[in-house]
Amino acid sequence: MTRYYTRGNFLKVAAASGTAFFGGPLLAAAPACAATHNGYVDSLTNRRMTQLTNWINWLAKTGAQGFIGEVEQPNNYNDRSKFTDQAQWAALADTYFTKCDSAGLVYTEQECSEQYYDTPFGGYHASIYRSARDGSKKSVSVPAYQSAVLERHAAAHPGMVGVNFSGGQKFDEGINSNTNPGTYNSLYWFPTANSNPVCPNTGMNSFQFLASRGIKIVRVGFRWERMQPSLNDALNPTELEHLKQCISNASAAGLSVIMDLHNYGGYCISSGRLALNSSALPVSAYQDVWKKLSAEFASEPTVVGYDIMNEPYAYGGIAAGSYGSAGKAWEAITQTVVDALRDLGDTTQINIPTYCTLQNTPRKHTKPWIVNGGDIAYTSHDYWDDSGGDYRNDYSYYNRRAAHKGH
Repeated sequence: MTRYYTRGNFLKVAAASGTAFFGGPLLAAAPACAATHNGYVDSLTNRRMTQLTNWINWLAKTGAQGFIGEVEQPNNYNDRSKFTDQAQWAALADTYFTKCDSAGLVYTEQECSEQYYDTPFGGYHASIYRSARDGSKKSVSVPAYQSAVLERHAAAHPGMVGVNFSGGQKFDEGINSNTNPGTYNSLYWFPTANSNPVCPNTGMNSFQFLASRGIKIVRVGFRWERMQPSLNDALNPTELEHLKQCISNASAAGLSVIMDLHNYGGYCISSGRLALNSSALPVSAYQDVWKKLSAEFASEPTVVGYDIMNEPYAYGGIAAGSYGSAGKAWEAITQTVVDALRDLGDTTQINIPTYCTLQNTPRKHTKPWIVNGGDIAYTSHDYWDDSGGDYRNDYSYYNRRAAHKGH
């Protein structure tokens, strides 16, 4: 998920409680069976590689393609500044990405953003590329340590490796809504489509800088409420033009774009959040926005994928309706969206999010479910700290936790 500064407070609460949640006595007694780690260097690597392998095997049940839309290794910016564990995270990433490469997976690492240009670090704890951090240059121009691993794999597997470029989807639920979308170029903006697109230090905008580093794919998020302020109505021409300018700039830099409807299974109005598949937000409205987006982008060669809903299970998820569970409802809903786009003649790859994280997919979904969908890839997200990407503790903490779980 793309968040800002932190992604959850669970570990903070656990630590403050003084109990033995994950970091206390329970972790001190890791089982001896973890010693061999299945040939991997440590328990955390073993755990993550086991989960990744299970996901790859799940895809293989129907020969489906896979796309890991968000995977993250932390740096030591902001709230992680006291940690010096980057080499261990980089080693895990190298092992993980090697497995992805051998399985033919596409993956985009979390994250890159122009939003932090006025912060002391020019980025936050997951920033792979950051700004010059002088408060004026919005374009990213400085590689963080994670870039070395990512760029090595991107060079070996061109067109398969990229980054999430945050910004266009930034949205404070509970504050912003379809009638209060936030001010463009202040609360949010699309990468390279802002008031200060070129960094004078490099002479490049953010996309050009990424291309110079060997990156070929960017996943670009946007919000449904801004793109379609009234359900089933026309798309907002101003917001649409911002996204089109972003995609045009990506094309000029030689990058491909995966469009990401970053709405977590809902739609926000002034009175609160509407859950997809509820009476207030029927599936027909979801089909409608994607049909209208298809009409605008189906013939755009720079757009190589539609990520049709970011993490539909988050923030309350969707309504189960008559399906018995939200996961089963999601399977049925995504099939209808795929059918609607294919009926229009749109052949763009459709990325189908699982209704859970990567590690939970084999348990939540019996097998990949879309039929007669053409070019389909299933997408899941994988954060290695199990708290949604905050990484409030160091590598050794998460390694001890994995050992306690038997890895």
